[in-house]
Amino acid sequence: MLRSVIVRKFIPAVFLILIHGTATLNAFYSHSRATLTGTVTDAETGRPLHFANVFLAGTSLGCASDENGEFEIGGIPRGSYQLVVSMAGYDMVSRSVQFGESDRIRVDTALKPKAYVAPEITVSAPSPREWKRNLSRFKRMFIGEGRCDIL
Repeated sequence: MLRSVIVRKFIPAVFLILIHGTATLNAFYSHSRATLTGTVTDAETGRPLHFANVFLAGTSLGCASDENGEFEIGGIPRGSYQLVVSMAGYDMVSRSVQFGESDRIRVDTALKPKAYVAPEITVSAPSPREWKRNLSRFKRMFIGEGRCDIL
């Protein structure tokens, strides 16, 4: 009897403490962290770049821009960071960002296309005499004599 009275009074109290504690921690976490938003575009055309890499150097915080070039990184602790934006075929951009308590900062970034210079390539072919000999052999073995011509 005494046991059921304790359980009936104790369980609701523990439940209320857990809910209140979770809500308090969640409120503290969400209010003491900053959010970074922005758009990544092509510097020459102004078009949005989707799937560009956006991250804070030295942390595990980052994301990829969406199909409109937009990104959002939340849960950033106070402090100074290096924001790095990169994408294949474009020059990487790095800039300093400072976050205070519960800041919401917007950083739009334009990436310049990167020109790739390939090394010189030399194409060589065997001498025409060898090619003609191979053609003659091919005709004999696969086509036969006098049935058709290869142009």
